[in-house]
Amino acid sequence: REDAAVDRLVVSVVVPYLVQAIQLASYQNNTILLIPALRAVCNIASACQGRHVHLFLLNDDEDKEPFVETLKRLLMEQQCLDAVTVVSCLLTDAGLVDHSSTRIALAAFVPGLVEVLQLSARFEWKRQALFAINNAFLPPPLLEPSTPVERQQQRAVATTLLDAQRELLWTSRTTTLVPTLVDLIKAHNDKDVTECALQLLDPWLRYDERSSSRQVFESCGGVFALEHVCNTVRDETELSYRLAERLIDDLFDNEEYYNDDEPIVQQQQQQGNQFVFG
Repeated sequence: REDAAVDRLVVSVVVPYLVQAIQLASYQNNTILLIPALRAVCNIASACQGRHVHLFLLNDDEDKEPFVETLKRLLMEQQCLDAVTVVSCLLTDAGLVDHSSTRIALAAFVPGLVEVLQLSARFEWKRQALFAINNAFLPPPLLEPSTPVERQQQRAVATTLLDAQRELLWTSRTTTLVPTLVDLIKAHNDKDVTECALQLLDPWLRYDERSSSRQVFESCGGVFALEHVCNTVRDETELSYRLAERLIDDLFDNEEYYNDDEPIVQQQQQQGNQFVFG
């Protein structure tokens, strides 16, 4: 009974108030109101196994700006970093069949996040946008298959997310997303950024039948970035090390990258290349 009462309160009072407060504060550039209101949305979206997410994604008052459009505007204006966190929360359940995170949030938010990742001059905005994109393509946390039906559902989720990633890959060919991810790996000694970038790159490099993403990856120094990760991450159990090592072994461990048994990366060190690995 208490849960039902809370749900009614959230639906009828809390969500409408928060949406109105965020829209008003964003137009007035009132961060004192905007930041706590956005954080409250995160709490609601994350609670109760995400069953309130649709309230925000489907919020569409004819007389007001749809809440999805408000969040997209906040992303583009880069007014408040908490907006990225809200978007990430709303993307958490992406992949679930017929879920609003899959039907609405992926298409609504991922392009804007990619634009922030590529064009923002502030590293923390790039960082949080990368985390949100990666979160969108990770399997939803609710899935712990123990029955044949649940395992079938998990396979459906994996297919949906892979299709979404492939669609984003096509975008990346014109918006240079792959080089952006490679640059983040090479330019920032940030464990979390490296892991997220590699988690996004891994399926693109493996499942692009035409190999065009691999060509872009190679041309922007991606193989050298993988070598850099393997040479600088000392713990072989780290996710970033395992991802980089497997990509090299599976896709790039051939004679093209070696000359007289000497890795090209070592040759570049001797030639004074600005990226010195090892």
